[in-house]
Amino acid sequence: MTSDHASDVITPSRDPWVATDVTFPEASTHSLEVASSGFATAFTVVVQPTAALAVSPTGTVATPTVTTGELAYTGSDAMHLLPWAGGLAVIGAAVVALQAVRRRKQH
Repeated sequence: MTSDHASDVITPSRDPWVATDVTFPEASTHSLEVASSGFATAFTVVVQPTAALAVSPTGTVATPTVTTGELAYTGSDAMHLLPWAGGLAVIGAAVVALQAVRRRKQH
């Protein structure tokens, strides 16, 4: 990976899904080129300066916690659903058995 700005910092990433990390110390338009195994592509990145907060937030601000090596927590636990699934399977088996008994009585 190359950049048209000498001040851009290009480093190998620790993330196995990302090859490199790019840090843009100055706000402007940057042209990046990526080449690998005979394939190359170029694209532009517009970096805008971070605006300072005019008003500081009041109250409690929740800070997200980032854990590595785990998927996002969806709020449901599969073990709570296991008894429901077992109960539905038993009810389904009972319905099939009742239908079989009714068929035998009709014939």
